[in-house]
Amino acid sequence: MSESQPLPDSADTVIVGAGIVGCAVAYHLSERRDDVVVVEQGPIFDTGGSTSHAPAMTIETVSSKSFSRIGQYTVDLFSDLSVDGTPALEQVGNVEFALSEEVMDAMRRKQELGLAWGVSDAQLLSPAEIPEVAPLLDGADSLQGAFYAATDGYTNPVVAAEAMGRRAQDNGARFVPHTTVTDIETADGSVTAVETDRGTVETDTVLAATNLWAPLLEEMVDVELPYLPVVHQYAITEDVPTMEGLDSHPILRNKDIRLYFREEGPTNDAVGIGSYRHDARIVDPHDLSHPDEDDAPAKLPYTPADFDPIYEDVQSELPALDGSEIVDGFDGLLGFSPDGLPLLGPAPDVDGLWLALHVYITHAGGVGKLMAEWMTDGTPALDDGPVDVTNLRVDRFEPHVTTPEYLRTRAHEDFGEHYDVVHPKEPDEKPRGLRRSPFYAAQDDLGGTFFDVDGWERPRWYDANESLLDEYDVPERTGWEAEYWSPIEGAEHLAVRDGVGLCDLSLFNTIEITGPDALETVQHLFSRNLDVDPGAVRYALLLNRDGGIEGDATVTRLGPDRFVVTASGGRAGRLQHGWMQDNAPRDADVAITNRVSGTTAIGLWGPDARAVLESVTTADVSDSGFPYYTADEIAVGSIPVRAQRLSYVGEPGWELHAPTEYGGRLWELLRDAGEEYDAVPMGDGALGSMRMEKGYVAWGTDVDPVTTPAQAGLEFAVDDGDFLGSDAVAAASAPDERLRTLELQDPGAVVMPRKPVFDGDDVVGYVTSAEYGYSVDSGLAFAYLPSDVGPGSDVEIKYEDDRYAATVTDGPAFDPDDSKLKSF
Repeated sequence: MSESQPLPDSADTVIVGAGIVGCAVAYHLSERRDDVVVVEQGPIFDTGGSTSHAPAMTIETVSSKSFSRIGQYTVDLFSDLSVDGTPALEQVGNVEFALSEEVMDAMRRKQELGLAWGVSDAQLLSPAEIPEVAPLLDGADSLQGAFYAATDGYTNPVVAAEAMGRRAQDNGARFVPHTTVTDIETADGSVTAVETDRGTVETDTVLAATNLWAPLLEEMVDVELPYLPVVHQYAITEDVPTMEGLDSHPILRNKDIRLYFREEGPTNDAVGIGSYRHDARIVDPHDLSHPDEDDAPAKLPYTPADFDPIYEDVQSELPALDGSEIVDGFDGLLGFSPDGLPLLGPAPDVDGLWLALHVYITHAGGVGKLMAEWMTDGTPALDDGPVDVTNLRVDRFEPHVTTPEYLRTRAHEDFGEHYDVVHPKEPDEKPRGLRRSPFYAAQDDLGGTFFDVDGWERPRWYDANESLLDEYDVPERTGWEAEYWSPIEGAEHLAVRDGVGLCDLSLFNTIEITGPDALETVQHLFSRNLDVDPGAVRYALLLNRDGGIEGDATVTRLGPDRFVVTASGGRAGRLQHGWMQDNAPRDADVAITNRVSGTTAIGLWGPDARAVLESVTTADVSDSGFPYYTADEIAVGSIPVRAQRLSYVGEPGWELHAPTEYGGRLWELLRDAGEEYDAVPMGDGALGSMRMEKGYVAWGTDVDPVTTPAQAGLEFAVDDGDFLGSDAVAAASAPDERLRTLELQDPGAVVMPRKPVFDGDDVVGYVTSAEYGYSVDSGLAFAYLPSDVGPGSDVEIKYEDDRYAATVTDGPAFDPDDSKLKSF
């Protein structure tokens, strides 16, 4: 490639960065668009960024289905790429070995993930089988077993980037090296040009794939990026005798010593060792050298003092390395995001600016494809269909996440946990105490055990309710499912079913839609007919143009031009608010405002909920005076409250919404009034198990933007009408899979989400949610299964290397006909 290509005056799309991600997007986008220009501050394609030094393990089985799909696409793509006979991908396999039973259990779970997501070659190896696949582990006495994926491997990132770059060039894309972007010009909130040290390119679309240099974008455009470069140490041994003469050796990874190993050197007889055992070291991107001044600005000098003590441990565990010296190494830079996931999609508040940041090599090819589809057609997709990118979107974070202190704290915490065994319920330890509801002090006095949820301090259970265990029999748990769980959760669940409970709903997003065009807006955004009388409440869906579920909510009409939406909690509701703003009718005279910081709410639920509420209000809350699924503005004591008669737990009662400053007193009033009825505070543990018994889905867990109402069993929430997604719903054929409720047949058995479901020897689906149904005395799971695996079918869930028999139910396990809710 020529190193002196001219900078054009204009382009349809400008991609900033020619590393592996920029080249992946350029290749896929150039198949859809004619005028793609890639500018790179360094040389093409060995840019000097992380692409130039990344160890580049390419792994298919990860915790998210979407991420595994992206990884599988990347493997398929890279296996077909080469440059002048050098392949982009070496599928040498991946052995994740265990030196402890704790880590071996984690490997069993990973194999279950591989089965659930369809990575069929993933298997478990016994200690005796491991050296046959991975000779470097011969003689390791502590081996407990391993996870083995034969089609995993490592990529040559520069080769992959060049191969995709060449394909992009063949499609007409232009690459301009040694060109530093100095500004992104905007007008009226939209991109108009890219300014460089060699001139200006007029364009209305920019994609930044700048990785380590991404924080510098904040100085060019009004966008906050929760992203930092951090040091990751990589050491290289001299040639190791065990490696000599081998055709290849699989990648090795281990969570006990938090290291990975791969072939290195001209003949692949040395071993490269990557470490996550040192302290996180954050680097200011302003301090990075320019690629024209330093051919490896992302490779800092090796610090032996960090690695030498670690290597002594390594040699004791892996005798094959004993006596082999470290002869080279570097402190390589990689990116950090607060949750370890990429930052993808359109930048908030800057039309035409797209981001593809913090993408590991293992996902680069798939990200290139889905970004090209997203930028062109509006839907992130791979060849096999749309991809749920909810947890990958750049705008997914709450405001506190972008603050410098939060970022630096999480960088130190997350780096140290990167190769740890982490429980899916395990909360972050730092930072904490950021968002507290007005009930927090009272909850703390009641012995609330708090978990972090998007910065909110959420009580999972209350120690004050421990005495309920004398009244209620809650099955014991052992093992993985017992972690971050208390039997008090089950006692609270049963106590609310029998009496009444108070649940903190502060994290749920309250969104007001007001103005002359409010009715037109909600009719366009939601799947229900909302031209109803004031006081009516409807459960409704937000659908995208493909009929996928962007959110579910209750919508209350309070007046001719005033609606209030109770959306999901935390960042899910924040994304749903953004969806409403972005997809409201063009030029509508309407305000869509998130009031989560100005409102609070309490769920008052259970058979005695009416008796408690009647004692603190003069409003008519009888069944005839306050029917099911209606709302009214009432006074609770002296507090103005919007009461909505509905429930997320399958019990009669109300959601009581009030301005935040009244929240503390509202809690006191209800607690005092509830003493006569033994009212209990209930935590999120009981909330989760009760909603599962009732068959209520959780957005982002059971349904997402690629799930249709028919797949999720939510057809009842779709009315006839002309709304966003209605054409797709009307044209859709019967789904191939449906969300089903499963009851486990073993007494007291509990499984966990993201587990494979078997019909005989075949994997037919996967679990989305799992809990114990304390009222029905059975373990429960939600799972997507083929449509012909219907009620009464027997299946098995694989969990912790055992299979648990389960039966598909016909509807919710608890109160399937809603008689308890409606005859209150």
